[in-house]
Amino acid sequence: MQRFVKFPSNLETIKEQFYSIGSFHGIIGAIDGTHIPIQNPGGSYAEVFRNRKKYFSINVQIVCGPDLQIYDIVADRPGSVLDNRIF
Repeated sequence: MQRFVKFPSNLETIKEQFYSIGSFHGIIGAIDGTHIPIQNPGGSYAEVFRNRKKYFSINVQIVCGPDLQIYDIVADRPGSVLDNRIF
């Protein structure tokens, strides 16, 4: 993963690219979370994977750059975990 997922060292260039996209100053990454559906994992902890929309999932957070390069992925939280807890 370290070979493919890296935070850039050219932050000023990244800030300029994000500014040209949305006119926001000082942005070095875009972050969002999504729920990836899974089958019921079973066992005594199965319900922690049930999200607020009542299906089983893993809550995944991704940080990306202006050219959609992935800087970071967190894919180890059950669906019941809120996005702000991952951040």
